[in-house]
Amino acid sequence: MAVAALVMGILSIVCCFGFGICPILGVIFGVLGIKKCPSNKGMAIAGLIMSAIGLAFWAFYVVIIIADPTVWEAFKEAFWEGYNQGYNSYGSLILPMIGR
Repeated sequence: MAVAALVMGILSIVCCFGFGICPILGVIFGVLGIKKCPSNKGMAIAGLIMSAIGLAFWAFYVVIIIADPTVWEAFKEAFWEGYNQGYNSYGSLILPMIGR
């Protein structure tokens, strides 16, 4: 459970907050890992902390999109602009949005 919590925690931060699924699973696995396997308590705590951070970022992002729908439109526009130019990284999604 501790390893799963750590993996979900890393994915929740690295992969666009895991679309809400990875942070929630990471928190669940982290709590279960702390309770069921005390020998891997450090990994479970690290996964739990990273998952909580990912969940907080994801919730903040959802609130921003609900509060200002133009953010979502700008993101979609930047995504398709980067896609049409052949960019394949997340940096190509963020940089066009900063310049606006």
